[in-house]
Amino acid sequence: YPGQGIDQTWIGADGATLTLDQGMLKASRGMGDDIMSSVSKIPPWTKITYSSDYSKKLNYLSGNNKILTQNFECKIKKMNGKKILSIWDVSFKVQQYLENCSSQKKTVRNIYFVDAQNIVRQSRQYHSETLGFIITQRLER
Repeated sequence: YPGQGIDQTWIGADGATLTLDQGMLKASRGMGDDIMSSVSKIPPWTKITYSSDYSKKLNYLSGNNKILTQNFECKIKKMNGKKILSIWDVSFKVQQYLENCSSQKKTVRNIYFVDAQNIVRQSRQYHSETLGFIITQRLER
């Protein structure tokens, strides 16, 4: 949903949607504080050998139809060793990444679990001040 492209959009039973790019939150609709778009300079998962620094920008639609932007400076760190992650009794061998992002007003910590095909199997990602964090899990094999 809604069609082909680089990013993936997932729709919930309530009609809310999340759009992900390489498993990272790019946009949302129907959740309040909608993320209209995001821009991240993160390298591909395979290029993160220990840690990488980059910028990230989240653009929100405000109540008066104006775009509000949050700019973050981020550092992502590849954790040592692989882990086994179970989702609905299906096990995946994953690499864990910790992302710390800071703006002038806040610091957030996101967590990603990425398998050998570079699929983010599980994540905990900052969405907005209102919602806080969103947890995603991807089961399909």
